[in-house]
Amino acid sequence: MIPFIHGEGFSQAYDLFNLAVKIKLIDKQKGGYYQFPAGDIEKKPLIKQAPNYTRIRGEMNMYRELRDNPALFQAVKTIIDGEDVTPDTPEMPPEGVTVGNHPESPGLMQ
Repeated sequence: MIPFIHGEGFSQAYDLFNLAVKIKLIDKQKGGYYQFPAGDIEKKPLIKQAPNYTRIRGEMNMYRELRDNPALFQAVKTIIDGEDVTPDTPEMPPEGVTVGNHPESPGLMQ
């Protein structure tokens, strides 16, 4: 269900925000603060150095930050969608094998 936000209409960003809070990807903390990524910054101070680190007071303020910050929105969406967030590294062919003459290659030249 996509929520209806007064003055905006149906909001995919607010739906993403609600889901992120529900699964504790965005942490709801004391004093009305919301933080991404989730975690205790006193026990793990390196959280502040994480890409897209955000700590904002108020539900609607955090939602607006998620809506208006494309990098933050994409970071949360990528994690929720289960996409691989590690960089791609191309697989190297075995030594002495060039593309097209590997025994398992469909384009094997004899």
